[in-house]
Amino acid sequence: KERVGRLSQQACALFARHLEPFFDDPNTLFVISSDFCHWGARFRYQPLVDARPMPNFGVPGMGLAGCANPVNAGIEALDLRGIDLICRQDGKGFLQYLEAEGNTICGQNPIRLLLKVLANRQGHFSVRFLHYSQSRLLGTMPGPNDSSVSYAAAICEAVPASIR
Repeated sequence: KERVGRLSQQACALFARHLEPFFDDPNTLFVISSDFCHWGARFRYQPLVDARPMPNFGVPGMGLAGCANPVNAGIEALDLRGIDLICRQDGKGFLQYLEAEGNTICGQNPIRLLLKVLANRQGHFSVRFLHYSQSRLLGTMPGPNDSSVSYAAAICEAVPASIR
């Protein structure tokens, strides 16, 4: 049985078609909530990702991990790749990223659904991230029980017709 927590590509497209009329209504507000990476043994996800330099799009809170927290810097780089795809409204790329990285973004399916709705409205909406943070800095040698959860806040806004 399909549900937002377990969503095939076909179901995502079907749900997007059902939501599109509501998305086009300026009196409707959609709230799509998700944490980003859940890192640690208790989440069964502990990749050690190189902190590859990427632009941070000016997202407040990014870049705070620094050299003293290489695991957190790697988590941020991992999350930033997903954030970049969301900002570019690249639903296929986001799905490929999730499959390749296994990032534990708990709201990945609502995000995929949003990206599917936006795919039929290219240039009509912009997505930008307002803030990024992590629950805990892990230092250079995280312990076996250490964990961190990332949080990112974004907004999707209609682009005025005059500048499309």
